[in-house]
Amino acid sequence: MPNRAKSASTSPPTCKADEKAKKKTAPAGAPSELANHAATVDESQVDQVLKWILKGHSEHDVAEAVANEFPGADVPALVAAVLAILDNAGQFDPVRVRGFCFSSAHNLYAEMIEIGDYSGALRALKFIEAMTRTDVH
Repeated sequence: MPNRAKSASTSPPTCKADEKAKKKTAPAGAPSELANHAATVDESQVDQVLKWILKGHSEHDVAEAVANEFPGADVPALVAAVLAILDNAGQFDPVRVRGFCFSSAHNLYAEMIEIGDYSGALRALKFIEAMTRTDVH
Protein backbone atom coordinates (compact mmCIF):
# COMPACT_ATOMS: atom_id res chain seq x y z
CA MET A 1 0.00 0.00 0.00
CA PRO A 2 1.45 3.36 -0.87
CA ASN A 3 2.67 5.59 1.94
CA ARG A 4 0.16 8.37 2.52
CA ALA A 5 2.92 10.87 3.30
CA LYS A 6 4.41 10.51 -0.14
CA SER A 7 3.25 8.93 -3.35
CA ALA A 8 5.44 6.12 -4.63
CA SER A 9 5.06 4.49 -8.00
CA THR A 10 3.73 0.95 -7.78
CA SER A 11 4.62 -0.17 -11.25
CA PRO A 12 7.75 0.14 -13.38
CA PRO A 13 7.80 2.86 -16.02
CA THR A 14 6.54 1.74 -19.38
CA CYS A 15 6.32 3.20 -22.83
CA LYS A 16 2.96 4.05 -24.42
CA ALA A 17 3.11 0.93 -26.61
CA ASP A 18 3.53 -1.24 -23.50
CA GLU A 19 0.60 0.48 -21.81
CA LYS A 20 -1.66 -0.09 -24.83
CA ALA A 21 -0.68 -3.76 -24.91
CA LYS A 22 -1.61 -4.12 -21.23
CA LYS A 23 -5.09 -2.65 -21.67
CA LYS A 24 -7.82 -5.25 -21.45
CA THR A 25 -11.47 -5.54 -20.61
CA ALA A 26 -12.87 -7.10 -17.50
CA PRO A 27 -12.79 -10.90 -17.88
CA ALA A 28 -15.76 -12.66 -19.41
CA GLY A 29 -17.92 -14.55 -17.01
CA ALA A 30 -17.97 -11.75 -14.44
CA PRO A 31 -21.24 -11.51 -12.50
CA SER A 32 -23.88 -9.46 -14.30
CA GLU A 33 -23.71 -6.49 -11.92
CA LEU A 34 -19.97 -6.32 -12.61
CA ALA A 35 -20.37 -6.74 -16.37
CA ASN A 36 -21.83 -3.23 -16.51
CA HIS A 37 -18.34 -1.95 -15.69
CA ALA A 38 -16.57 -3.83 -18.48
CA ALA A 39 -14.68 -0.72 -19.54
CA THR A 40 -11.08 -1.02 -20.59
CA VAL A 41 -8.75 -1.34 -17.61
CA ASP A 42 -4.98 -1.45 -17.31
CA GLU A 43 -3.79 -4.92 -16.33
CA SER A 44 -1.00 -3.54 -14.14
CA GLN A 45 -3.56 -1.47 -12.22
CA VAL A 46 -5.78 -4.52 -11.77
CA ASP A 47 -2.78 -6.52 -10.51
CA GLN A 48 -1.88 -3.77 -8.03
CA VAL A 49 -5.43 -3.46 -6.70
CA LEU A 50 -5.58 -7.24 -6.30
CA LYS A 51 -2.30 -7.17 -4.33
CA TRP A 52 -3.66 -4.47 -2.01
CA ILE A 53 -6.84 -6.45 -1.40
CA LEU A 54 -4.94 -9.70 -0.78
CA LYS A 55 -2.71 -7.89 1.73
CA GLY A 56 -5.87 -7.14 3.70
CA HIS A 57 -6.20 -3.41 3.12
CA SER A 58 -9.64 -1.93 3.74
CA GLU A 59 -11.98 -0.84 0.98
CA HIS A 60 -11.38 2.79 1.99
CA ASP A 61 -7.57 2.39 1.87
CA VAL A 62 -7.73 0.71 -1.53
CA ALA A 63 -10.01 3.43 -2.93
CA GLU A 64 -7.66 6.11 -1.56
CA ALA A 65 -4.62 4.36 -3.01
CA VAL A 66 -6.29 4.02 -6.43
CA ALA A 67 -7.11 7.74 -6.40
CA ASN A 68 -3.49 8.59 -5.45
CA GLU A 69 -1.67 6.12 -7.67
CA PHE A 70 -3.96 5.96 -10.71
CA PRO A 71 -5.67 9.36 -11.08
CA GLY A 72 -8.60 9.14 -13.44
CA ALA A 73 -8.82 5.35 -13.24
CA ASP A 74 -12.26 3.78 -13.62
CA VAL A 75 -12.60 2.42 -10.08
CA PRO A 76 -15.76 0.35 -10.74
CA ALA A 77 -14.06 -1.29 -13.74
CA LEU A 78 -10.93 -2.04 -11.67
CA VAL A 79 -13.03 -3.55 -8.89
CA ALA A 80 -15.06 -5.57 -11.41
CA ALA A 81 -11.87 -6.95 -12.96
CA VAL A 82 -10.43 -7.87 -9.55
CA LEU A 83 -13.67 -9.54 -8.45
CA ALA A 84 -13.77 -11.52 -11.70
CA ILE A 85 -10.22 -12.74 -11.03
CA LEU A 86 -11.26 -13.83 -7.52
CA ASP A 87 -14.40 -15.52 -8.87
CA ASN A 88 -12.34 -17.45 -11.42
CA ALA A 89 -9.72 -18.38 -8.81
CA GLY A 90 -12.44 -19.98 -6.70
CA GLN A 91 -13.45 -22.34 -9.50
CA PHE A 92 -10.76 -25.00 -9.56
CA ASP A 93 -10.57 -28.71 -10.19
CA PRO A 94 -9.56 -30.51 -6.96
CA VAL A 95 -7.87 -33.30 -8.92
CA ARG A 96 -5.74 -30.76 -10.77
CA VAL A 97 -4.79 -29.01 -7.51
CA ARG A 98 -3.88 -32.38 -5.99
CA GLY A 99 -1.71 -33.15 -9.03
CA PHE A 100 0.01 -29.79 -8.70
CA CYS A 101 0.67 -30.42 -4.99
CA PHE A 102 2.04 -33.90 -5.70
CA SER A 103 4.26 -32.67 -8.53
CA SER A 104 5.55 -29.78 -6.44
CA ALA A 105 6.30 -32.04 -3.47
CA HIS A 106 8.05 -34.51 -5.78
CA ASN A 107 10.14 -31.69 -7.25
CA LEU A 108 10.99 -30.36 -3.79
CA TYR A 109 11.97 -33.86 -2.68
CA ALA A 110 14.40 -34.16 -5.61
CA GLU A 111 15.87 -30.70 -4.93
CA MET A 112 16.26 -31.46 -1.21
CA ILE A 113 18.11 -34.70 -1.96
CA GLU A 114 20.33 -32.86 -4.44
CA ILE A 115 21.40 -30.25 -1.88
CA GLY A 116 21.65 -32.71 0.99
CA ASP A 117 18.66 -31.46 2.98
CA TYR A 118 17.49 -34.89 4.07
CA SER A 119 15.11 -33.63 6.76
CA GLY A 120 13.41 -31.47 4.12
CA ALA A 121 13.29 -34.46 1.76
CA LEU A 122 11.69 -36.54 4.52
CA ARG A 123 9.03 -33.84 5.09
CA ALA A 124 8.26 -33.90 1.36
CA LEU A 125 7.91 -37.68 1.46
CA LYS A 126 5.61 -37.46 4.47
CA PHE A 127 3.45 -34.95 2.60
CA ILE A 128 3.28 -37.23 -0.44
CA GLU A 129 2.44 -40.23 1.73
CA ALA A 130 -0.31 -38.25 3.51
CA MET A 131 -1.84 -37.47 0.12
CA THR A 132 -2.42 -41.20 -0.39
CA ARG A 133 -4.68 -41.27 2.68
CA THR A 134 -7.11 -38.64 1.39
CA ASP A 135 -9.66 -38.80 -1.37
CA VAL A 136 -10.34 -35.84 -3.65
CA HIS A 137 -13.69 -36.98 -5.01
